[in-house]
Amino acid sequence: LACVWLQAYNLEDAIFRSIARTFQEAFPHMIVLETQAAADYLLIGSADPIRTPYASMARRIAQPAVAASLARIDIRQPLDLLQRIVLSGRADDLTADADLHTDDSVLVEFAAPRSLYGTVDVPLFLADLYRQRRADLRMVSFDPGQEAQEARVQADLVRRLQARTLAVEVLTLWSQGSTEEAIETARKAFELEPAACDLLVSVGKRLLRQATIRQEEGDLQEALHVTSQVVSLLPHRVEAHVQLADLYARSGNWAEAAKSFRAARTREPQNQMVLNSLAWLLATAPDPQTRNGAEAVELAERICTATDHKQPLFLRTLAASYAETGRFDDAVRTATTAGDLAVQNKDATLAQQIQEQIALYRQGQPCRQTAGH
Repeated sequence: LACVWLQAYNLEDAIFRSIARTFQEAFPHMIVLETQAAADYLLIGSADPIRTPYASMARRIAQPAVAASLARIDIRQPLDLLQRIVLSGRADDLTADADLHTDDSVLVEFAAPRSLYGTVDVPLFLADLYRQRRADLRMVSFDPGQEAQEARVQADLVRRLQARTLAVEVLTLWSQGSTEEAIETARKAFELEPAACDLLVSVGKRLLRQATIRQEEGDLQEALHVTSQVVSLLPHRVEAHVQLADLYARSGNWAEAAKSFRAARTREPQNQMVLNSLAWLLATAPDPQTRNGAEAVELAERICTATDHKQPLFLRTLAASYAETGRFDDAVRTATTAGDLAVQNKDATLAQQIQEQIALYRQGQPCRQTAGH
């Protein structure tokens, strides 16, 4: 059994197929496993057919060490693994017209470095690759009497592959500028099988990183535009709503910031960082229509109690919430505790901010955010 990692970043389709064909020349029974769409693949080959008992696969994936490792790429059960198999067995449809890489025809050594400086059409690459996909269970076996389980696994795999095919269609539509159609297709893909839409999540994360870069470069409007698109594409992703809320706050759009934080809270009601961010906004926003001191106190007290009043960031928010409701003595007391904890944690920046806020509370003034911070 042999396994080769194939890095597909910016790799042209012809090079990918050439490597696959060359590998299959040595190992006629090949599995192409996708760990990250259009990025990382494993070529697994053998001289004999590769088959693993489904029950054995499930037991191995459940082993703590294996489970922890595979969870990093969202594989938690056999179906998660099976949906990532692009093809198994012979790959003639993929490799039929591909050039063979040999010692006297070293195609990859020249072509791969060159492709790093080019632009690969990712949706086209994936569409070509996914065209080879089948709901193929040839690599797994089921014990006699498990026909019903095999039928269920087959049906689930078909549904997941349909969702992944829709995900590729989303990228194609997105690259063509058909944003509304892409968003509607993404909704259908997630409804069909959320677990199979890791490709869209991966793309969404890359877009959020791009938005962060635009923000750091000072282009706040472009950052807002990109992040808003991600929220439309992946409305269930909390980090997208939080990033959009932060950008709205930086731009001084306090009402929209609150709306986005509330959307994040709806999706993860127990997320303490989301609750803290919402409470901080409700206590400190310059816009009186956005502020809600009573709600800020309720949220901040909840997360401080849940963390035994040992998180200085949460205590700072509680102090600001008390100040917003006129409880300045409580604000000073709570902020003093927060400042002491920040010093213990060697967080000099937070400690300094808290001291400045304590000075305001002692003067009977609440804390207010400013746009851009």
